Amino acid sequence: MSSLRFAAILLPFCSLVVAQSPLGTITGTITDPQGAGVEGVEVVARNTGTNQTYRGSSTGDGTYSIPSVAVGPYELTVSHPGFKRIQRTSLNVEVAQRLRVDLALEIGQVTESVVVSAEVARV
Repeated sequence: MSSLRFAAILLPFCSLVVAQSPLGTITGTITDPQGAGVEGVEVVARNTGTNQTYRGSSTGDGTYSIPSVAVGPYELTVSHPGFKRIQRTSLNVEVAQRLRVDLALEIGQVTESVVVSAEVARV
């Protein structure tokens, strides 16, 4: 019976340990010029501090998610045939954060690029 009490006391603390994971997620929606979601868009997140890359692709409704990325500064690049490549810089993933980055594709060749650089204000 004492081991059951011990488990009952520790159980609430287990979720606190899991919540402190040093990883984050980059997620968002990719749309075409009319605002419709685009499927199959390649999404590459590169940690600019370590040069490690994480890959994902958008689903039928244009959403994508790159889970379990290390904390740090990132550059996000998306490309899809028939659209210009988009590159977002100055992104920062923090501990247990779900960083949302929505992108709107522009019609053009993949060799053409749109680079967006912006600092996000901390609240």
